[in-house]
Amino acid sequence: MNELTLYPFEGAFDAKPDKLDEIIANSCAALVLEANPSYKVNLRQTSDWKDGKPKIRLYGEISSEFLDSQDAHDALHEEVVTTYNRLYNTSLIPNDIIFVNDLVGQSTHLAKNADGLHNGDTAEALGIADRQSVTLEPVERYVAMSLAHDVFSFIHQHDGQLPEFLKPYVSFNKFEGLRGDGKTAVRAYFDNVHFSHISSITTAAFHEKKLITMRLQLEQKNLSLVF
Repeated sequence: MNELTLYPFEGAFDAKPDKLDEIIANSCAALVLEANPSYKVNLRQTSDWKDGKPKIRLYGEISSEFLDSQDAHDALHEEVVTTYNRLYNTSLIPNDIIFVNDLVGQSTHLAKNADGLHNGDTAEALGIADRQSVTLEPVERYVAMSLAHDVFSFIHQHDGQLPEFLKPYVSFNKFEGLRGDGKTAVRAYFDNVHFSHISSITTAAFHEKKLITMRLQLEQKNLSLVF
C-alpha cells in the first residue's frame, strides 16, 4: 500500500481581516477596470482601527488617467464603504470609515504601448483567485473556501439565514449570532496524485455572547458534514 500524503488548506470567512483586505482591494480594482479595462492596476489594501473607527488604506499604482479624474477619490471611498458593509453586515456611512488614499498614478506616457492603449505593465487585480470549478482545483481548497464563503459568510451576511441548498438536510432554519471573522481548515489525504479522503474539517469563528459555545460547535459540525 502506498503512503498517503497530507494536503491541508485554510479558507477564511469573508470578514476575516486579511480576507477583508483582499476583497476590498479586488473590489476597488474592479471599479477602476470597469472605467477602462486597459487601465494599469496594482492595488493593495490594509485595515486598522483609529479613534473607534475602521481605517482603510489603499496603496499601490493605478493609471493616472483614472486617479486624476474628479470623482476618483469619492468613488473609491464609496466602494470601500459598500464592500465593508456587505461583508460585516453593517450600515456605516462614509464618515464612519477613515479612508486613506495613498495610491499613486502611472503616467499616461509610461502606460501607453505600441497600439496606444493604456495597458502599462499589468491590468490585472492583485489578490487570491477564488474558485471557478471543483474540477480545476484541489479538493481541500474547494471544501475550505466553499464552507467559508458559501456557508458561514452567507449565514453572517443574511442575519442567520441558511443557504437554500442546505435547508432540506438540517433540523434548524436559522443560525443566529455568528460573526464574520473566522476560517475553516481542511485536511485531505492523497494516494500519490489521487484523492483518498478528508480526515478533518476545523472551523474557528467569532460569535455573539447569546450563541452558546456548545450550540456553535454542534451546528457548525452539522453544516460542515451536510455540505
